[in-house]
Amino acid sequence: MGDRGYQTQATAFALDSLQSCGRAVVQLPTGSGKTRVALRVAQTWLRGRNRRVYLLTPSEETVTQTVIAARLLGLRPMIDAGRERASRHAQLVISTYASAWRRHEQWISKSTLLLLDECHHVNFAAPVNADILDRFDYGVGLSATPWSKGCLSYFRKRKFIYELTRAISEGVNSPYEIKGWSQPINGMYQIVYTNRQDQRESLKRIMQACDYAIYSAPRAREVISRFRTGAIKTIVVNRMLTEGFDLPAIKRIWIMRDTRSRIAAMQMAGRALRAYKSRTAELFIASEQTRILLNEALKRAG
Repeated sequence: MGDRGYQTQATAFALDSLQSCGRAVVQLPTGSGKTRVALRVAQTWLRGRNRRVYLLTPSEETVTQTVIAARLLGLRPMIDAGRERASRHAQLVISTYASAWRRHEQWISKSTLLLLDECHHVNFAAPVNADILDRFDYGVGLSATPWSKGCLSYFRKRKFIYELTRAISEGVNSPYEIKGWSQPINGMYQIVYTNRQDQRESLKRIMQACDYAIYSAPRAREVISRFRTGAIKTIVVNRMLTEGFDLPAIKRIWIMRDTRSRIAAMQMAGRALRAYKSRTAELFIASEQTRILLNEALKRAG
């Protein structure tokens, strides 16, 4: 990814906020380079004397992706998640949220920067989370949807926004259409979100069995690998693949799953919003409530 202007602006805003108030949140659309911004902030922070960075991300999959990106920038990250343990002397530590809540003690210091990737995952209203977060003097959050009151309060309302409309006009994200509901059809690189067994059963009557697979934890790596290569044309999921999974060729999303969350609606639609060959994303929404929430979320994204 090139050195795009909005990424430079977002990085500068975060670093300036660290100097002035110690915290900031950066809102960037799906696929526009949040990880790169986070690592550029880390890279600059680590130039200071005796400093280190504790970077948290939702899953072991996103830990792996972040480590690869960090190494490409010449950084030397260490993983402290699952069974892997980082040295107490590590400068850049990458962890999942789940591991961090259990192991954060050794990384707390006045010179540690806490970087929260996909920061909307944190329950900022939970007393135990608030206590942990407040023990770090410096914090930067990144998300496409950092909209909760607790999140904005924690970051002292210091917020950088790269608007979705601007991202589309600059070719960073794809244009989109919210279509009238129609049943899923066969096609390449599609996602169908469901949350009921009867919905999944209905797909068997509509789509060819060889063209789609239902995502499940035991077969996750196999299914994702085959989907990326096009061996599986459509993937059917419930709560997974709403973030941390970027395949720009995905341009058709069916949302059969019910939700009451603007964030969830936006994250599902976001899988199709990364720019790809000037194609337009097509979003099919079954529920009127979800359609309303998605429109509200898109408006809030700018």
